[in-house]
Amino acid sequence: MSRAWPTRIATMDDLKAVTDLCIATMGPDDYVISMLEDLIKNARTVLAEDGGKVIGTTSYRVQKDGSAWLSSARTHPDYRRQGVAASIMHRCEDIAIEDGVEQLRLWTESDNEEGKGAYMGLGFTEVGRFTRMSAPPADGVVEELRLLSSNEALWRKIEDSEMMGLSKGYINHGFGFLRLSPSLLKTFGDEGFLYGWGPKVGLMSYYMFASQMTLEVQVLLDDPRKAIADLPAIAMESGLERVHIFIPSEAGLVAAARSSGFDLIEWGREAILCERDVKARPSGSI
Repeated sequence: MSRAWPTRIATMDDLKAVTDLCIATMGPDDYVISMLEDLIKNARTVLAEDGGKVIGTTSYRVQKDGSAWLSSARTHPDYRRQGVAASIMHRCEDIAIEDGVEQLRLWTESDNEEGKGAYMGLGFTEVGRFTRMSAPPADGVVEELRLLSSNEALWRKIEDSEMMGLSKGYINHGFGFLRLSPSLLKTFGDEGFLYGWGPKVGLMSYYMFASQMTLEVQVLLDDPRKAIADLPAIAMESGLERVHIFIPSEAGLVAAARSSGFDLIEWGREAILCERDVKARPSGSI
């Protein structure tokens, strides 16, 4: 039976308890475990408790477009379908209202029927499907990378591009999905994430993933298949060990990425991007 559970924001003192929750939920190889210290320190990680026992968690982080990204949701197997996720979500909504955030976003795997049902029941709607893929560096010839600044002409080209049409205007950056806009494109340019090579344009960032220095790319402009094909060579020239992409789950685009050396990553094979208005709480919710 669904009920309201007490919630609070995690501190580093909760690291072991949240780790134990992840192990109980997903097993000792849960990828979230390696991210917990960062999530607790640099995001707001909401916990649900039963008499002091941590029974659920979700991390909340405000994104560059003013939305909030919810990630790393875990509910203890003994407490599923008892309102844990709803209690955490309502705490996240309260935080969002305080922050002036208007949209909450998250993603769940397409084959996670329980997760889809839970989020749709909390008022989220599907706004897109994406596939996460990875490739090793490879030899190739590509035009020299150049840092770009945003302007109205560039925005118009990107807005009308094939990739933005396939993605419905949503892009991946920093482990979250954002809605691209002229102001956000300017922010990316000002912060040094916006690159061009020949007629192609994309967002590029670098980070450590699974002990490998990784290039993360969101293609924005030109034929996305040709742009994706360049990325292993760009990773090679940059001295990086992997390149990752999140692309719309369109069969031809995924096939083109495969032919360029990309393969599916275990999590994110088909991610359903979900969104809800912060103020649109379902009637009868706890």
